[in-house]
Amino acid sequence: MSCCCGGAEDADAPPVPIDDARAEELRSQLLGIILPRDVGWDEATVNMSFTTPFSQGQAAPSGGAASGTPGSSPFASHNVVQAPGLGAFERRHSMSMRPAPSGGASGLQWTDSRKLLEAAIAMEQVGALPTMQQIPEGQAAPAAGGGWGGGWGASGDDGWQQLQVAEQQLQGRLFKLKLEHCVMEGDGNCQFRSISFGLYGTPRHHMYVRRQAISYMKAHPQDFEAFLGEEFKSYLRGMAQPGAWGDELTLRATCEALAVVVNVISSDDANWFLRYIPRSTRPKHECFVTYVAPIHYNAIRRQNTGDRLRRSFGRQHSQLARAVSTYTRNYGLPENPQNVAAAGLRVEALLARLTPAQNLAQLQTDPSGGIPELGLPDTIWQAECQHSVKVGGAGHEAAPGSGEGATIYPQALTQRMASQIADEAQALRNQMLARGKVGAYDHCLSPHIAIARDPQWGRVSETFGEDPMLQANMGVAFVRGLQGAAQAGGPGPRQRHIKVGATCNHFLGHDLERWKGHSAHNWNAEPRDVRDTFLPPFQACAAEAASVMCAFNALNGTPSCASEQLLAGVLREQMGFEGFVVTDNRVLNTITEPYPGGLGFADGSIEKASAEVIRAGADMIMKLSNNTRPGDLTSEQLDAAAKRVLMARIRLGHFDPPGSLPWSGLNTSVIGSEPHVATAVEISAKGSVLLKNEGVLPLDAARIKRLAVLGPFADQRVYILGRNVGATAGPVLTPLAALRAALPGAEVTFNSDTAYRYTRANAAADAAACEAADACVLFLGSRVSLRGPKELSKDDELPENAYDTLVEGEGQDRESLLLQGQQLKLWKDVSAATAKPLIVVLVHGGALDVSQLQASSRAGAILSAFIPGQHGAAALADILLGRVSPSGRTPLTWYTDAYTELPMTDLHMRADPQRGYPGRTYRYWRGEDVGGGFEEAVLYPFGHGLSYANFSLSGAAVAAGAAGNATASVTVTHAGGPPAEAAVLLFLSYLGPEAAGSGEAGGGSRAGQDEAAGAAAALPGATLRASGCSPAPSGTDLVQRLAAYARTRQLSPAVASQQLSFQLRVTADSSSSWAGFGDPDPPCGTYSLQFGHDQAAAAVLVLAP
Repeated sequence: MSCCCGGAEDADAPPVPIDDARAEELRSQLLGIILPRDVGWDEATVNMSFTTPFSQGQAAPSGGAASGTPGSSPFASHNVVQAPGLGAFERRHSMSMRPAPSGGASGLQWTDSRKLLEAAIAMEQVGALPTMQQIPEGQAAPAAGGGWGGGWGASGDDGWQQLQVAEQQLQGRLFKLKLEHCVMEGDGNCQFRSISFGLYGTPRHHMYVRRQAISYMKAHPQDFEAFLGEEFKSYLRGMAQPGAWGDELTLRATCEALAVVVNVISSDDANWFLRYIPRSTRPKHECFVTYVAPIHYNAIRRQNTGDRLRRSFGRQHSQLARAVSTYTRNYGLPENPQNVAAAGLRVEALLARLTPAQNLAQLQTDPSGGIPELGLPDTIWQAECQHSVKVGGAGHEAAPGSGEGATIYPQALTQRMASQIADEAQALRNQMLARGKVGAYDHCLSPHIAIARDPQWGRVSETFGEDPMLQANMGVAFVRGLQGAAQAGGPGPRQRHIKVGATCNHFLGHDLERWKGHSAHNWNAEPRDVRDTFLPPFQACAAEAASVMCAFNALNGTPSCASEQLLAGVLREQMGFEGFVVTDNRVLNTITEPYPGGLGFADGSIEKASAEVIRAGADMIMKLSNNTRPGDLTSEQLDAAAKRVLMARIRLGHFDPPGSLPWSGLNTSVIGSEPHVATAVEISAKGSVLLKNEGVLPLDAARIKRLAVLGPFADQRVYILGRNVGATAGPVLTPLAALRAALPGAEVTFNSDTAYRYTRANAAADAAACEAADACVLFLGSRVSLRGPKELSKDDELPENAYDTLVEGEGQDRESLLLQGQQLKLWKDVSAATAKPLIVVLVHGGALDVSQLQASSRAGAILSAFIPGQHGAAALADILLGRVSPSGRTPLTWYTDAYTELPMTDLHMRADPQRGYPGRTYRYWRGEDVGGGFEEAVLYPFGHGLSYANFSLSGAAVAAGAAGNATASVTVTHAGGPPAEAAVLLFLSYLGPEAAGSGEAGGGSRAGQDEAAGAAAALPGATLRASGCSPAPSGTDLVQRLAAYARTRQLSPAVASQQLSFQLRVTADSSSSWAGFGDPDPPCGTYSLQFGHDQAAAAVLVLAP
């Protein structure tokens, strides 16, 4: 229900009072329930009687300007209820009349605060009042007559500071009483509007109330002339005009004229609850109002967060919004997840005071939404923090890239890394705020949870891999670490405060940057693919993250950011997302450009597109919100978007006092601190993947006298940091520096003259260095762009024989999976010219076709380092020298270059042999069935990874539990080699509908199904009954799926084995271990359990109806 004025007043007939049940309900709540129990005082009746007339020579208030404090002016024989023991009615900061001091003139005089009110009215009349709060500290206020009036100085006791305190006190009082303001417009009619609302349910009858009060005063001059003397008639003329501020006299006259009891809750320290009861007639009605001394009345209603508080009183009263935005914090708002409703009330009250332009200002990223007069500071939303805080100038710790983190299994290190990133971000923000700058870095555009569907995609390095469950788990771990779940009352959308807001991006289907002229594409989505592959990571991430970023691409013909079906329907209604949606940078530019570079949306108009995305459900337009015109959106659409943004700001603590949040004490000493460096090194140690080893690794440090280090990725700091990285807190440890530090007694050679350009002479020199050394390490890889398309122009300045041309990154997809051509020449020349086996270390984002190296006996070992980050090279040195055994498993399938025959614009996941389509990712790949060069396209399967140790698996078992749950287990035994950890991945595959397996309609090739089904009869197994499976005869398109994973502690001959347990469950959503096998329910029948991609089936589990 709107509380602001609206519609014309019916002047011909008196308004009809509303049902008094609402008034009785409020009275019961206020007097009969809340106050006796929680406040501890009873009603008392005090007879106020001041009969001394005004002195003829004393100054009286100017006509139309009176606005005395309720309960404080003398009026004979009127009953006023007050809280006992609160002292006299005089209060220092209120509009009151009081007896003259002894020795002075007889009669009454106005308090100093009444003079302040007169000054405020004068300021309002000349339009200066809204600027009063902008007087700089230490500057004297204008003198009375042309300025502020007596007492309104710039001292600590100035009027606006008093007003702010008063507003906060009143808001807290209401909150404790479970009441709320119904805000009245600030046009001088607020007293009459408030009573009109209380009596008639609308403020629009305020002139009727005013006329009744004036008529009563005219008819009973004996009750009022004593206070105004000769100015009584001019007072009446002025008070009859719209906009004249009501005062104590009009309030009492209204009580008599309308036979209404007026209950007032004021902001004053004393006598804060007053009841005005008519003396000349029996009361017929009752209403409730608030009074913020010295300027404003509002109506009262019970708390109802579902109602929208509409547009408020004028700017001169905007200080009230600051109190509204803080009252739940200052008065009884506990730190627990149940306060979303209270936070929503704060936002509703603030929205009621925003103009359309101010509303629109909330919907931009940098800076956003600052409204100083409402106590709302500017903030900068856009920050990158996928594996570090991207910031120029200030330092930070650059951790390894996401792809490396995904190989960790489980995700504890990812959560720890994200928490440390958030600590550094908050430290930078605290530093900025301390320096008086606009705050930033407490909201990040991470994690990136779109799956790596195609290895050609330039942003594979930002993801956690190609598996939906892995993406979901890692994404949630990142969100919890970033938002400080453990520190702020647990994870989820109702977490009271968040350390740094997380953003799940990009929603939905964005996995193409700039492939053969396409920078945006239309995805004609197959519903099964959306449900089984693309949505699950977002369902998990959006359940806890502060925001979601919509994508560049179109979905079924409509840009994702302009799709109401996607944003309002799927994201908010089906998935229950409660945060805000932000567009990606330059989305509007891209979607309005013509095909194939864009989508040709909104007739090419960015202005139209801006409005369309807000209408569809987006809330914030990155960088380009000024193109959104308020007139193109309804107030409801603007409010809905701004509310979601402001709710996020409350959770980020933007309305909280400085220093009050758990992380307010963080300073820059945490940046690059020892614990953060240790986490980065541990991620690289456990995340690097040994792809090939012919017994060359590990190197024996004791036998290395000379080590030759070759290649362009050995000593280039920028290549190992990845993208979205700014300044670092300290030096970047390159692989060359790490190896020299790890081998202090050896000579580690590196020729920078030959390392960056290919010539036959340079390659020959590198080969000679290799031949003269005890071992050779060749660092190759793919360069990941740092900033996107703008950097592409730098390649034009590089010589044709450079090794470091840009290959992948934001704005750059790959059209080949092979190593860069000059690097391949270097590999061939060096491997042909020396007899020593080469150790190849790959620094890269997406997977590479290194099939030539894999097949060559000259490559003794291949180690994937992904993007090691600022300190990860220390872990590489430890792995090469055997101080750490590699234990990472690749989260991607590595293909040969034959894969690039598939167009990136084909997003179908399921294989289609009829059109020669092999499917996408390990879950659907059927290249052996399709042929056409795809039979041997897989180089390293998903989950591949070698160790220096040997492990054996035994004792596989599976047991069915209750409620659709099952437990699988296997024992991992150290069977030789150095101490090491082992990561074990559990895959499920469908064998067929028969318990022992007939092979019909299974998941793999027909021959594979028959072989697996035949072997299943001898395997341990269990039956999971009442599983909800589909009994209808059907197959499945899913070849296999990762169902669970676990990691052992470090095993050695001393601690030889460990049993790992894996929980499996059947649910109706994407968290089910069988999600994706059916449409949507998994088919009943036999499923094999395989503990590793290279292991045979070890157990079976039957799903029964």
